[in-house]
Amino acid sequence: MKKKHYNTKTEFFRQAIREKMSELELEEAFKAIEKFRKNNPRRTTDADLRRVREELAKELEKEMSQED
Repeated sequence: MKKKHYNTKTEFFRQAIREKMSELELEEAFKAIEKFRKNNPRRTTDADLRRVREELAKELEKEMSQED
């Protein structure tokens, strides 16, 4: 912990939890994109990807606001 400049064990665990949550959110986003790609036989455009990212961001924002 000292090598990574954490003052307490609590700080270390909080950061570990934040990193794991980010990892899970990213995994969920990739799953959503993969689902979109499988259901769409045509080539995905940049505009399509942008729309999906915006939808995912709205969903995550909604989930995060419900947790507060």
